[in-house]
Amino acid sequence: MGDEAAPCIAMARMAYKVGDMDSYNYACYMAAREFAHHFIKQRGAEYYRKHQPWHSMEWMDEEVYLTNLWGETAGWQIDGPNYPRKTDERQFQNRWVRFKDADVGRFYRDYLKDDVQRELDRLLAGREPKRKYHNDSHTMPSLVQLRSLLLNEAPADLTRVATPDQFTGPPSGILASCLSVIRTSHPTRYVRLVAPGEPSPFVAGLEREVSGPNAYLTQGIQFNPDEKETSNLEHQWPEVTWWKSWKTPTGHRWTFGHVGPRAQKPDTAPTVVPLNWNSRAIIY
Repeated sequence: MGDEAAPCIAMARMAYKVGDMDSYNYACYMAAREFAHHFIKQRGAEYYRKHQPWHSMEWMDEEVYLTNLWGETAGWQIDGPNYPRKTDERQFQNRWVRFKDADVGRFYRDYLKDDVQRELDRLLAGREPKRKYHNDSHTMPSLVQLRSLLLNEAPADLTRVATPDQFTGPPSGILASCLSVIRTSHPTRYVRLVAPGEPSPFVAGLEREVSGPNAYLTQGIQFNPDEKETSNLEHQWPEVTWWKSWKTPTGHRWTFGHVGPRAQKPDTAPTVVPLNWNSRAIIY
């Protein structure tokens, strides 16, 4: 959570300060995208729990969380303390790595406070005691800092999680936990840093960051089941495939069958024509 919206907010403020309005507008646009990810990441697990993932019939209990967003058809990854039964790493434990931004915390308090309180209460009740008071500035903040930023809990409530004499970590981490107590010891006051203005013009957004089509933002296809990559086009109709980690007993990717206007294979290799930043046409 800590690496998403916060850098975009910082970029927007710096750009506004130096008068670069194009970068300011772009950073605001990126921040809005990332806040949408935050919202989905906090609320989306319940949707997946009700509908169940397409690649498994394993039962999913209530304590599951969205963790990473993968390309192609894989989408959001999900896990929890008990789901799935076998996994290399419980990614849900890393959800709050490097979360230290008060502005993103305010977004959670304004829109997702009840949801995040349930998660933090579970962390408080079921995780190792060290998580309550140990604060590592590079990795995981303490629960004292998280509850201060995300819930605005008063010092008296925070001391029930851990008292200042218990705080551990590098000096920066101990200071962060102490400041988390201080910040809620007085009423919050907001100061507007950016003056209101006219709506920004419609210009290129995220597509300005890439030089060509990004196949991972659209449907994955393969031209030959024996190929590992889809870049070498064969004289064969393309196949629409499932996510690559779910394979047939022979090791190939599951497909929906060939896509083509006639039964036989094409006479010539296809021509690929980029259309925009994330799509292309394949012409036979």
